[in-house]
Amino acid sequence: ERFDLEDGDRVVTAAGAKALIRLHGNLEGTEAIVTEKTDFQVAELLQQSKLSPIQLLFGAIRSRVLRFAAPKPFMTTPVATIGIKGTDFIVYVKEKSASEFIGVDGLIHAASKTNPGYAIEIGKRQWGKIEEGVAPRPPIRVPDALWDPALKEFSFPTPEELRAAEVRGR
Repeated sequence: ERFDLEDGDRVVTAAGAKALIRLHGNLEGTEAIVTEKTDFQVAELLQQSKLSPIQLLFGAIRSRVLRFAAPKPFMTTPVATIGIKGTDFIVYVKEKSASEFIGVDGLIHAASKTNPGYAIEIGKRQWGKIEEGVAPRPPIRVPDALWDPALKEFSFPTPEELRAAEVRGR
């Protein structure tokens, strides 16, 4: 099914479900894959305030960002803000006190909400974590045994797959 999201909408994906989010306007070309049992809110799609466009509350999202020039975070979690420089990344929130990140391409800057000095830069094929009240460790390289499954789980549909899904949905 296809839904148009508006500022403030909150979405929870069901078990076994995935969702594709495509942003328009100032964020044209940006898309995200949301996995099952993920709770997120679209906070500010028009980039007119200091809120991030996506707030991940629980679960996992892979975002592929074409452009984002706003001087504010692209995504927030309960404990971290994520700033980006045209990139592709995965964010996991498995518990309220921590957020984990995998850089797929480009560079992300993840910082603690309560202590902005607790921050890390995560590049391609790196994993890092922001945990409430704990200084972050330097990012580590993601081993093949974890890299390949993560990319498979968060693979974006091809144009052909999207057309086939639209035809089935009619």
